Amino acid sequence: MEDEVREALAEPGHFERGPRAYTERGTATDHCPAFVVEDGPYVSARWPGDAYLFTERFRTQLESR
Repeated sequence: MEDEVREALAEPGHFERGPRAYTERGTATDHCPAFVVEDGPYVSARWPGDAYLFTERFRTQLESR
């Protein structure tokens, strides 16, 4: 999948790999295993284990508008 995404990017160097924490989930106080991407107003996360960090970043974007 990573190869396909890199090929689709205008700049393959823009690909950013998140931490490989397959069983760890982010928490309200620890975002170390979580991974979120922000691109302008777009916010994306990989899976439910990233929900706390995603919510924090999304809320920050909403409050800045």
